[in-house]
Parts: sequence; C-alpha cells; structure tokens
Amino acid sequence: MRKLILVPLFFFTTLCSEQINHGTFKGKRFNDVWKQFTDVQCNFKYNNSEDMLYMYIYGYTTTAHLLDKEQRAILTSIVNKYFEWNEKAISKEVEIEKTIDIELVVRGVFNLGDEWHWSCKKPSNSIVAKFFSQNTKRHQLVLSFEKIKSCSNSYIDYKPDQLYFDYEEVLIISKLLLQEALDETMKEFEKQESIEDDFN
Repeated sequence: MRKLILVPLFFFTTLCSEQINHGTFKGKRFNDVWKQFTDVQCNFKYNNSEDMLYMYIYGYTTTAHLLDKEQRAILTSIVNKYFEWNEKAISKEVEIEKTIDIELVVRGVFNLGDEWHWSCKKPSNSIVAKFFSQNTKRHQLVLSFEKIKSCSNSYIDYKPDQLYFDYEEVLIISKLLLQEALDETMKEFEKQESIEDDFN
C-alpha cells in the first residue's frame, strides 16, 4: 500500500528537493558468509518538478539510482525481457543464467554517515541485468550495480550489493514504472495537499 510522504534530500549541501513516496518492493541479497538470502527493502520516490524517479535500496548503506523518463523506459524494456524469458523457461522447464543485453546507465548516490555522496551529474553508473534460474519453476531478475564514486571526494566510493528479484516483485516494479502509476501518485498527493490546505 502506498503512503504519500514528503522526503527532503539534500543535493550536496544546498539544494533541497521534495520527493513523493511512489511505492515499495523487496529484493534479496545473498550473504556469502551464511550462504543464504536476506530480504532488502526498496522504494521508488518521485520528484515531479524534475520528472525523476529515485530507486532507493536500504541497508547498512542506503543508495539511490536516478531514473529519468528515458531511463525508466530502458528499465521497462529489461523487465519485459525478463517476463518473456520467464514464460519461455517455465514452459520449456529449463534452468538458465543469461545477461539481458540492454544497457542502462544512471546517476547514483549513497549515504555515508550524515552525508550523501553523488556520482558526477552525467549518468555514469551502469546497472547490469541478468536472468537467473533457481530451479525450473523459479526464475529471478538480478541487478548488479557499478561502483558509485563520489564526485565531491575522489577517495570515497561504494559498490551496492547485487540484488535478486522474484517474479512477484518484478511485477510490482513493472507497474510502478508505468506513467499512469506516476500520474496517479501525483493525483493522490495533490488531493491530500488540497485537504490539508483547508485546515490552514
């Protein structure tokens, strides 16, 4: 269920941008020490003024990857390819591990202490997608993220963990990427703002 929350995020030290909570989904991170998967909370937040969708991944270090309209369309193409291969793999009862050869390069940001560290403004962080079979009936979308290098401090960087998404979560992602879903989020937000204005 979506909750509309205004979240202030400071760009470097001065610029503040309002982001609206757009929807949550869940990924899985593989723990090499314990040899098991752990759940990872993810969230989309939308900035209407810049038409930018922020994909947050929460953990010991919180990261976000920025998706403009063109990049959202590319991620949608990746998701659609996953659905196509998932249907094919299930029908053929096969296991396969294969990279989805669709290039997606975005801008990344990560939180370290009380500071947000951004990659350079020009999109510079690749997200590589892979189709991965756990068995003949369970096939996942895997996203691998390039290291995010801080633009403000060349000695600081962070490489997000690889994430695994099951079919149900990919379905949620695909719906949240739709323009109609973004429009509905804005409509609900503006309605709530109008209600609150009546109580000034």
